[in-house]
Amino acid sequence: MTYTEATEFLFSLRRFGWRLGLETIQQLLGLLGNPERSVPSAHIGGTNGKGSTAAMLAAILQAAGHRTGLYTSPHLLDFTERIRVNGRSIGEAEVTHLAARLKALCAAHFPHCPTPYPAPDATPDRLVHPTFFELTTAMAFQFFRQEATEVAVIEVGLGGRFDATNVITPQVSVVTNVSLEHQEYLGRTLPEIAGEKAGIVKAGVPVVTATRGEGYQVIRRTAAERGAPLIPIQEAYTWTIRESGLAGQIFDLAGPARRYAGLRLPLAGRHQTENAVAAIAAAEALEAQGFRVGEAAIREGLEQARWPGRLQIVSARPRCRPVPMNRTI
Repeated sequence: MTYTEATEFLFSLRRFGWRLGLETIQQLLGLLGNPERSVPSAHIGGTNGKGSTAAMLAAILQAAGHRTGLYTSPHLLDFTERIRVNGRSIGEAEVTHLAARLKALCAAHFPHCPTPYPAPDATPDRLVHPTFFELTTAMAFQFFRQEATEVAVIEVGLGGRFDATNVITPQVSVVTNVSLEHQEYLGRTLPEIAGEKAGIVKAGVPVVTATRGEGYQVIRRTAAERGAPLIPIQEAYTWTIRESGLAGQIFDLAGPARRYAGLRLPLAGRHQTENAVAAIAAAEALEAQGFRVGEAAIREGLEQARWPGRLQIVSARPRCRPVPMNRTI
């Protein structure tokens, strides 16, 4: 199998559509020896900003000296961008090897046609064929185990409760915000959608959130029901933006752990400051559990954070920014 054949196989699974549910991904990961259990993780969900927040948190953890995995979607230009370790995208050879292994597992243990659901020949040990996102998620977890990552930052694909990434029990969860989206999958109202996002909240696991209004009330109630310490950044932190422009943000921040003056973030858009605060809150929650972080790593990580394709300036004259070529999860 070549890299082109590997990606053609993966992309061909998009014909199976989007399926919310954990049964298939759990069986697939079980066949791989549950690699998702071998790496401590942070789980990042929400309507907007989850990718930026995940990239910032990964940069902070890498700056602190941790070998850090990052799983995000969709990719901007190439499939390999979805899975990274210490900022380096997975190599084409690794994708090819893992895709071949996953294809063989699917042929041996899953029916070829995923519909109707459940498939007529589905049994407890033979479920419907994994989707593109389920296979990609399994690939990420397997690669992170192979690469001996010390911590992985995992971005939710869609929703939360039944998203394929929700097989993990992370050290910290983040719900950036909640607004109306993907209503055909997640619900027609804000509380319904927030309920799906809140599905990543785990018992006893700290949850950071920037949600407001009805969305916040759902997250707060779910955290209380599950005994998850809640860190609402609007209440726990105060910040002041000193400068905001195309070159990024400079802001001051005060929180429960420490005060920061003149934090620099090279991402355009004032909204990125709120995402940065969520990432810092998640880093501090990990620090409280014994992870090595510290102020210097938080400063360096934010300064090194990159998230291409989002208000990114690629030309000053004429001024323009890239348009993502692939918006499919």
